[in-house]
Amino acid sequence: MPRIPEALRNYARDAAGAFRLAPVEIVLGLVAALSFSVFLRREEMDGWARIAVPAALALPLVFGVSVLRARGVVDDAMRWGGTALVVVGAAAYGALVFDPELDREAWRFASLLGAAFLALSLVPAVGVSDPERRRAEFWRFNTLLLARIVGVVAYGLALFAALAGAVAAVSSLFELKTPEHLYQDLFGAVFFALVPWVVAGGIPELVAGPPGEGRAPRAVRLLGRYLYAPVLVVYLAILLAYAVKVVATGGMPKNLLSPIILLAGFFGFLGSLFLEPLRRDPEHTGVARLVRVFPALLLVLLPLAVRAVWVRMDEYGWTEFRYLRFALLLALAALAILGVVRLVRRREPLLLLVPVVLGATLLLSAVGPWGASAVSRRSQETRLREGLRQAGLLENGRYARPLPPPDSIDQPHGDTGRTIPQPLHGQITGAVTYLFESHGPESLRDVFPSGLSRYQDGWRLAAALPIRPGCAPGQEPQGIHLHLPGGAAVPGLVGGTLYRLERSGRRDAPEPGMGGVQLQLGETDVQVHSLAPERWTARVELGGVVERVAARGRGDCGSAARFGSDVLSPAEAVYPLMDQAGRARGQLVLTQLAAARRSPDPRTRAATGPFLLESVSGLVIVTE
Repeated sequence: MPRIPEALRNYARDAAGAFRLAPVEIVLGLVAALSFSVFLRREEMDGWARIAVPAALALPLVFGVSVLRARGVVDDAMRWGGTALVVVGAAAYGALVFDPELDREAWRFASLLGAAFLALSLVPAVGVSDPERRRAEFWRFNTLLLARIVGVVAYGLALFAALAGAVAAVSSLFELKTPEHLYQDLFGAVFFALVPWVVAGGIPELVAGPPGEGRAPRAVRLLGRYLYAPVLVVYLAILLAYAVKVVATGGMPKNLLSPIILLAGFFGFLGSLFLEPLRRDPEHTGVARLVRVFPALLLVLLPLAVRAVWVRMDEYGWTEFRYLRFALLLALAALAILGVVRLVRRREPLLLLVPVVLGATLLLSAVGPWGASAVSRRSQETRLREGLRQAGLLENGRYARPLPPPDSIDQPHGDTGRTIPQPLHGQITGAVTYLFESHGPESLRDVFPSGLSRYQDGWRLAAALPIRPGCAPGQEPQGIHLHLPGGAAVPGLVGGTLYRLERSGRRDAPEPGMGGVQLQLGETDVQVHSLAPERWTARVELGGVVERVAARGRGDCGSAARFGSDVLSPAEAVYPLMDQAGRARGQLVLTQLAAARRSPDPRTRAATGPFLLESVSGLVIVTE
């Protein structure tokens, strides 16, 4: 067993050797770790993302160039020129394009990162002319790289847990105060600095000679027999049974179908790459046959998945997520067709074409005028303009009214709120919020030329539009929720003693309790009971205001309706309190009111009866 100083010298030699092989990769990891600690203390993680994202994109590409140099495919000049080009390009993306506040950039980054790793997987095939040797090199490199990444990440988890436990133990035993960000610093050092360093140190193993002849490795045999084959067969059986059901019933495929088929396609194609040695293993002909026939089975399922995405695109427009699903389904269709052609011609199953087609699809989806971001923006801008036109709010391609200040959108708007069909309301508000959150307020500048800069989020901008969803034909409003906005001026109040009261649920009599007055809810009215020595009761009918709101279209519709909220105007909020003898006792100022239909229909879970009060809160002014 080596002594500790000698062991430390060995670790230092290994680290120095890894740095000589992949210095830029290690520097990228160190920069990510150090900047993580710095920006964490500043509480500016968006700033760290601008550094970490380009570093993550550059890392697999730079590593690929280093592997090519270690294999002798490129010389030093080409290596450093390619490395510089990758680093400069990634840095330019982080500085000029990437915006962590926009949702679209998360999809773009995911696409670019996937394309970068798929490009790395093709490195062992570069410069190899013999087809069989190229397949063997491809399989060996990617298998060893995946195993090394998984092993190093597992080592990082264990190391981080051990170090964090040691810090906690020392802090507890010696009653020391742990620095505020120590655990986060440990996390960054282990996973952003150490893990890439150790993975980069495996270049000599990755570029070693091709594997020798013989049986497939035991791990590959176990993977194919006990994971790949049974899981893929189960998924395909479920999906084929569902496809038969959809065809037989003529129904619409569920939206979940496309993600499941994508998962099955990736598992089938990418999984088969790691089972390449089983292609000629006589004991695993079943797995090898499944790899060959899988493209034909997938080709049967893909039309349903494409249809499911296309129908929802036609209904809701393109978004980055919907675009990527559609593009990857088309990529899987291309691979499936190529796989069927190879099956018919009795040629080897797909290998290098899998990362090529998928990587090209991700790259094309991330950039250019026909990428996911550009297509989605154009689609939602068109939907917004068309929706505003149908709602009568568009003139010459622009919003026809000035936008109100954001702090005024809760104020009563009287007759300015226009009731429009629910699908049209969802089209307008959905497009507004999507464009604001995914592409920033500048994407709405052409539609809303003035007042847009005052809004900080898309939800408030959508709420500022003078539109409200109505009920669809055959639907009845199911719920009403009214509120008096904060800061609303309520004139004409009398003087007296003020009580703030609220009540949920109806009772035959008010509960005894503290205070001078109490509320009691009826079906459509509220009763104010005085508990003073001179007892009296005043009844206020609220059914009229509820019905008026329902009639103007604000009530929530359908059996699955959720409570929305409409604004009480001062005229609808103030009611006189008259006792049984007709004597004025004060006023009731409503601040909130909720009502819902009863008499549920057990077949539809919809209610068709009158609106009944559910809760009321407000201010009661009792005159002296």
